[in-house]
This record gives sequence, C-alpha cells and structure tokens, in this order.
Amino acid sequence: MTTPFASCIADALAKGEIDEATAAETREAYDAAFEAAGDLGAVEADRQAATVAMTALGRKAQRERVQRALMIRTRQAALKNAKAFLEDRGYTKVRLDAGGDGKPPKGGWTFGGEPPKEGPYSQGGMFADWLKELVDGSGGLAGAPGPSIKGRYQAIMGGLQAMMADLAEAFDSNTGLPYKGRATLDNLVREAFGEDTGDEAAKALSKAWGDTAEHARKLFNAAGGDIGKLERWGLPQTHDALALKRVGKEAWVESILPRLDAGRMIDTATDLPFGEKRLRAVLGEVYQSIVTLGAVDRDMGESLGKGKLANQRAESRFLVFKDADNWMAYQREFGRADPYAAMMHHLDGMARDVARMQVLGPNPDHQFDWLARAAQRMADIEKGAGRAQNGIKNAKGDIESAKTMYRLFTGELGGPYGPDSHIARVGQMTRSALSGIQLGSAVVNDLVSNPVFAAQTKTYAGLSAMPDFRAYFAQATSAEARAAARRTGFIADNARARYSDAVQRFLRADTVGSKLYEGANAFARLLPKWVNTAALLDANMTAARRGFQDEFMGHVFDKRGLSIAQLAKSKDAEERAFAALLQARGFSEADWKIIGQVEPERYGEGVAFVSPQALAKAGHEELGWRLAEMIERETRNVVPEPSLWAQAQLMDESRPGTIFGELRRSAMSYRSFTVTQTYNWSREFIMRAAQAGQDARIPWHLRAAMQAAPLILGATISGALGVWIKDMIKGNDPRPAWSDDPADEGKTAYKFWAAAAAQGGGQGILGDFLFSVEARNGKSSAMTAFGPASGFVSDTFDLTWGNVDQAIKGEETHAGRDLAKYVGRYNPLASLWWSRTIMDRAVIDQMQRLIDPEADEAFRRQRQRLEKEYGQTQWWPQGQALPERAPDLTTAAGGSKR
Repeated sequence: MTTPFASCIADALAKGEIDEATAAETREAYDAAFEAAGDLGAVEADRQAATVAMTALGRKAQRERVQRALMIRTRQAALKNAKAFLEDRGYTKVRLDAGGDGKPPKGGWTFGGEPPKEGPYSQGGMFADWLKELVDGSGGLAGAPGPSIKGRYQAIMGGLQAMMADLAEAFDSNTGLPYKGRATLDNLVREAFGEDTGDEAAKALSKAWGDTAEHARKLFNAAGGDIGKLERWGLPQTHDALALKRVGKEAWVESILPRLDAGRMIDTATDLPFGEKRLRAVLGEVYQSIVTLGAVDRDMGESLGKGKLANQRAESRFLVFKDADNWMAYQREFGRADPYAAMMHHLDGMARDVARMQVLGPNPDHQFDWLARAAQRMADIEKGAGRAQNGIKNAKGDIESAKTMYRLFTGELGGPYGPDSHIARVGQMTRSALSGIQLGSAVVNDLVSNPVFAAQTKTYAGLSAMPDFRAYFAQATSAEARAAARRTGFIADNARARYSDAVQRFLRADTVGSKLYEGANAFARLLPKWVNTAALLDANMTAARRGFQDEFMGHVFDKRGLSIAQLAKSKDAEERAFAALLQARGFSEADWKIIGQVEPERYGEGVAFVSPQALAKAGHEELGWRLAEMIERETRNVVPEPSLWAQAQLMDESRPGTIFGELRRSAMSYRSFTVTQTYNWSREFIMRAAQAGQDARIPWHLRAAMQAAPLILGATISGALGVWIKDMIKGNDPRPAWSDDPADEGKTAYKFWAAAAAQGGGQGILGDFLFSVEARNGKSSAMTAFGPASGFVSDTFDLTWGNVDQAIKGEETHAGRDLAKYVGRYNPLASLWWSRTIMDRAVIDQMQRLIDPEADEAFRRQRQRLEKEYGQTQWWPQGQALPERAPDLTTAAGGSKR
C-alpha cells in the first residue's frame, strides 16, 4: 500500500531534493515505525511513522554535519604534519592549503613545493613517503610528526589495558589457555548483566570492565561515532564464522532469537524497539556480515555516507542478551566461550577503529584514498617541474606500499580467502608449528644483539647508552614493577585472547575427525607460545621492552624542569638529542610544560616517572597518547617487531588461503625482522646525514655510512658472540675467528666474520634456518628460498616416498638414518637452547645408532665435515651418549683442537 508519506519520499527523490541513499534510509525508518504502530490504524500509523522518519532524517543530517567537520579537521591536521615532514627534508615553498575552522579552503585544495637541490631527498616524491609514515610511524628523526594510525592504536589500546590491569592480573595466562580464574570470571559475567553474585572481587572487576568499555564508547563517539549508552549491556558478543556457516542462516536465527532481549534492542532507524519481522530480517543481515567476514557491508564508493566507520560500530553492538546464562550459552555454541578473550577482542577492535577515526576522520577509508591521490598529484606536480624520474617512480611505489600497509592494519588482507578456507588454516598451522619447533634458541639473538641496537637508539634519543640493568631486572624479577608497568599506558601482548579461537574450536568439535583436526590446529597455534616461554624469550623481550619504557619515562621526569629550547641549546649532547626527538615528534613548549606539571607516578624506592596514563588521569589524554607513541616508536628499535612496511614488501596484497598467498607466506618466514631493521635504520642514517649543519664537503652517502658504521661494527661483534654461543649449544666448540695457517689465506676469518655479520642484529633467526638446512640436509639455499614449510615437505617426502622409490629401484636406502634425523629436526626440544645438545646426542643419536647400521660411520663423516669446513671440534661428540669434556673456549681464537 502506498501511504501519503511514502509518496512524499518518492516526490522528493524525483525532484532531486534527496539522494537515493537518503530516500532508502528514510523509507526503512518509516516502514519499521509503520509496522510498530500498525494496530493504531493506517492513518495514525502513517502520521506516527512519518514523525519518526523525519526525526531520524534530521538526526542523520546533524550527525553528518558533525562528521563532515571532523573529516575536514583531520585532513587539515594530516596536511599540516605532511608539510612539516617535507620541510624537515629540505623542501621549500610547500603549499598544502588546509582551510580553517573545520571548513575546506575556498579555492580548493592546492599542492606544491620544491624539493632540495641536492642530497637524498632531491629527487622528490616525499609526500608519498610521508603516507607510509601516516600508517606506521618510524622512530628517531626519520619519523614524521603527528600521530600514525598504528601508533595511535597502540597508545589507545595501552590506555584501555591500563584500565583493565586488574583483570589482566586475574585472568591472563602465559600458557594462552582459558582456564585461569574461571569461577571468578563466570561471576564477573553475571555481575556485568546486573546479577548480584555476592562475589566482591567479581563485582570490582566487572566495574573495571564496565568503566573501560564505557570509556571506549565515549572515545568512539568523540571521534565522530554514534553509539548510544545502554544500561546493563553486559559483554560484547563474538561470533565464529565457521560455527555459523556450519548450521546455516535459518538455524542460527532460530537459535539466537529466543536468547535476545528484543524489548531492549533499539532500532537505530526509528529509536523504537524492534518488531519481530524487522528483527528477523536484521538478524539475517547480521549472519551474512559475519560469515562473509564483513564483505557484504563494504562500500566500494567514496561518498561520505553508508561506508563511514563512524556509523558501523553501533550496528555491531545492538544484540542484547536477556541475561548472563543466555550470553554464555551463545558464546559456547557460536562465539568465544572465554569472556576475558571476548572483552579484550572488543577493546582491541574499538581501539583500532578509534585510532583510524582520530587520525583520518569518521570515514577513514575515504580520507586515506584522498590523501593517496593527493600524494600522486604532488608527485605529478614535481614531475612537471622537471624533477628526476626516479623520485616519481619511487613515489608511485610508496603509494602502493602505503595502501597495502593500510589494508594490513585494517585486517582486510589478513583474512583467509573464504571464511572456512582449509588451505589458509593448514598453512597457518604448519607455519606456527615450525616456528615453535625451530626457534627455541632465538633468545640468544636477542640477548647478544638487542643491547647494541638499544645503545644506538638511546644515543639518538638522548638517553644514556649504558644498559639500565636496574630497569631490566626489576621487570624480570619484581612483581611490583610488572604491576606498575601494566598501568603506565603501553600496549602489551595478551596470550589468552590471542589463542581463544583455536582452543574454543577444539572444545566445540563434536566428531573424532574434527577433534583431531581442531586439536592439531590449537596445539600448533599454541606451540610457539609455549616454546618461547620455556626458552625465556617472552620473559626477556617483555623485560627489555618495559625496562626501556621505564627508563624513558624516568628520563622525561628528570628533564621536565628544562624547556625544549634550553635542552636544544644545552652543552650536553644527550640533552640536545632529546630536544631534537621531542621536536621531531611535534611537541611544543606548551605541550612540554603540561608534561612537566603532571604529578609523576612512583613505585619502589625512589622510582618516579611521567607515564602516558598519568597524563590521562590529569585530563590530558591526547598528550598522553602522543607521549606513548613517541616512546613506543623508540621501543620498536630496541626490541624489534615486524613493521607494516616490511609485511607489505614481503606479502604484498597476497591473501592467506590462495596458493600464491600460502607460498609467499612460507617463503617470507623469518625475514620480516631483518627487513624491518634494515629499512628503519637506513632511513634514520640517511635523515641524519641530510640534516642541515653537516659538513657539506663530505657527500651525504659518506655521512650516512659514517652514521651507520658504529652500529654495523657493534652488530657484527655481537653476532660473533651469538655464533660462538650457538656453537656450544649445538655441542660444538666455538669456531675459530681466524687461522694462523698461511695456507688458509684468510678463508677461516672471512667465513666466520661473514657468519657474524649475518647473525648480528637479529638476522640470526633467518641465518639459523638457512645454515641448518645446508648443514643438516645438504640441500642448497635454492630450497630454503621457499621457506621452512618447503623444507618440511621435502624432508617428509625424502623420509617416505624417497626411501620407497630407492627400494623399488633396488638402491640402498637410509630409512633409519632419515627417520632419526626427521625426529631430531621436528621436535621443539631439539631447538631449545637448554635441551638441544642433550636431545641430539643422548636421544636422537642413540636412536639412530639402534636403527641405522651405518650410524657410527655417518657420525664420523659429520665430525670430519665440521672440522674441515669450519675448523671446529666437539665438546660433546656426535654419537656419544655423554659429553667428553667442557667446551674449549680457546678454539675461538684459533687455539687448541685437542
């Protein structure tokens, strides 16, 4: 039936007074309200529905005005930071007109600027380079001022985690398993849904969760979102796409519908409760969104409309369960049964969305595309001015890299090709298992190389280059220090939340086959965590990260009595370096004055520091986020983590679940740390070489090399130490660094220091893999180019069909030897630094001796090969069940070989 108001909508659309999207939303609001008022008769229902629709239309228009103003303001802020980035690199006459007061410039957006006439940035294209910084900012002077998307996310999430610190202490687990504090957690859920359990601890933790979730909602709305407050909301719902797809849409709707409190679920189109017909239709849309991983909701256009992130987060929260029992029943069947994981995943998603909106506005995808086009336009202008083609070519590549980085951050490229892609799951399972099996000695790389990079980072940041053992060991040994660190406002890993999906899918499996499959998947996903815990890698990385952050915050406290200008003019080199870093991150004198006036946080005896959370408590949350991002950027240089740029170069736009995507992920395994460090430090050395005031008589290439020399030397020396330690872990004496034999002609020294250089700087993870394949398998590096998964497939083939094929052909097989090597190569104890030699010699070698009649001869040949190629002897000889002696350290200097 066509109603009077429906005719009005059609007329307005025909006259061009409203667009199709507005007409559709108005009709949707009207139809829903008309259905709700149907008992009142057609005339009254039309009148009430028209009122509701017009109110919704007015509210939408007001919201769009606010959101458009925020889009302009974030664009202005971004262009201001881009201008500073260009000027820091020697650009002059930079024109990035940004308007004012939330309005675009009257003459339209204009771009221009002249690159420097010489130096590393003379070929232009730096706006495109800044676009990468906008997504994932670098530390040091090479980084851009202003917030990056990833950096702001980490700062916001760190603040939310600080508010949830009590929950982390109660429920997070080093094992990644969802069992710690389960009884209290169940009571927390009931308290969150308004039940009085009498459990005071659960009540307090529930309040902390509620306060944190409410704060996240307010941050989202302040950035342009529109999430209404809902009393007794409880906990966020989470959904497993595989579980939903397994039962189908109709069964899922019938299952969830009775569990929902429809009377408290408000239709955002009408501000009225849902009718059953409308609710069923919306639940069908929710199902499609979940099983397609949101693909059906993506708007490929650029309009400031339906695609706005600000308008989407509220829709994902509208499901309201009747009570805790119904929520927990649904989570067991279709979601994350672990409430703590559900809470942390919700906050993580909110932090990511808020970060994008704060940096790019309510429609971040549109804004980012606009900035990418602006970068291309700037490059075209430079090309027209006669700039070198290399800079323009690089600009195009940088824009594509930035786009890929952005899609990696949003998760668009991280999801499998299809929500139930078994190819993606098997690939991830294989890579995770191999990571846990092969990287048990990775802590050695960190212990020997991270102090070198930390010293360089601290020197550039204006801190003392000497290690702060107090801060490190406080984090490693003091529960009080660790508790304080959780409350400072820096993001931390959450193992329980990270592995909850894999564990829950295993628990949910209902057949023997699915139990085995999901059990293997959960075990493979958890194995690296368990190995890293057993190897003390996680403990070392956490202590190093938090120790550096404590030291940096303490330095901020120590220097807060001086202005930035005083620091910059100081005779002390460390103070000048600190001032330069503050200026590079865009801190003004007014910002620094506020930081200096904040009440510091204290713990232990005389330990005081200015933390991001202290600024937030004092009402300066934005400034706290900026401080957190500055420190976090430097922390990544001290304890490296793969950057989005490195992932973009290694993975490009490949997707898990595709053949090409899986092959690429295997081939690029263990390479991201090396790529990240090389890229970040190269940018820093080049930036410092290009700074004004440098001796112009020295070419910038040479100045950059001079900047890099101390780090390269230190990393090589630390790499030598790492090589020797790993030699002893393998049961070998340290290999000689040189040979006094004239006939050697320096070959020993060359091979050793090449290995040390490769080992230095954390590249030993990749180096270990390459060396182990060559030394243990005798396979060429061509095979290793396809990564550890290809080695696993090759070894499995050799053990099985390889021996069968040899037997069929009447050739001699070595099945026993291959089996022993296979077992030794693919078990975690064979790579853990404290168990490797014991496992190899006392277990695997003895196993080979039992099943391989030529074992002793094989052991002899391997010992001879080791001595011939590397000049090494063994303190625990291959094939012997017990060690022969202690390691001979004199062999490192070409000493006795016994």
